[in-house]
Amino acid sequence: NAPIVGGSSEAASERNYKNAGTFTMRFFNWADPALNSPSNWINSTTVTGYSRNGDAVEEVDALGVYSAVKYGYNNMIPYIVAKNSNYDGLKYESFENMYVYNFAGTNFYHFEEFTPAVQAQYIRSLTAPIAHSGVGSYKVTPTSGFQFYPFTADSRLANKTLELKVWVKDPSRSGNPIDIQIVGPSIQYAYVEKVAQTGEWTLYRALGNNFINNSSYYFKITSATGSDVYIDDVRQQPTDAKATAYVYDPATFRLLTSFDDQHFGLFYRYNGEGKLISKMVETEKGMKTVTEQQYNTPLITRP
Repeated sequence: NAPIVGGSSEAASERNYKNAGTFTMRFFNWADPALNSPSNWINSTTVTGYSRNGDAVEEVDALGVYSAVKYGYNNMIPYIVAKNSNYDGLKYESFENMYVYNFAGTNFYHFEEFTPAVQAQYIRSLTAPIAHSGVGSYKVTPTSGFQFYPFTADSRLANKTLELKVWVKDPSRSGNPIDIQIVGPSIQYAYVEKVAQTGEWTLYRALGNNFINNSSYYFKITSATGSDVYIDDVRQQPTDAKATAYVYDPATFRLLTSFDDQHFGLFYRYNGEGKLISKMVETEKGMKTVTEQQYNTPLITRP
């Protein structure tokens, strides 16, 4: 019998606490992980998708929250990373890296997330770029626009609201330069909302929801002005996801711009030697310099 602490009597039915607080430890079977009981061991993350190069591009955590990353520039570096989004619902196009391939003597062109119907609408210039970030953008017309590769509204996306954000330069300075369609089993026009303007470029936003389960959809952007407009840095993601996008120099893979979750950019400037000299952040009130630095190279090495 164990004495009752704080009392004056003993009871045969009272528990003996000699071995209390201990349990039998079952070690993880590293030799054959499939033999481990799911009730005893819970994966913190499970990879659900791989790239052609073997990189993990989609995973889900123990709470069922998906994360995704997309690799570009010949599948070498990530150009968008997101939490609370699956792989198929996440898209970003910077128009910096265009791939050219030849089939039966004919050249075909495509970007990371988009195959242009008219290659001449791709605008790229190293000396006088028409671009929000980098040196490339895309010209959309009333009849020939931009559209992402389709996504499938599976059970992870059918009940979500997807958000499309795009930076637009409108030479005609109209109040509503673009139309955005959600193309699926039917075609719907999305409400286009102006978010902010920085210089000649304006950020617009549109939402899409009420997707039919296991149906295919894509966002399409066309000009609403009757003339040409330029678009750059187009992003699609669920509204409850948090994503960061990146723009690189395709020749050097040097980071040019990183976009936060609100789709405002942090721009990196380099000198002729490739050294970082300044960072500028984009805000609703314009561009602000965050850091600036210069380098001194002595002409004479002094003792």
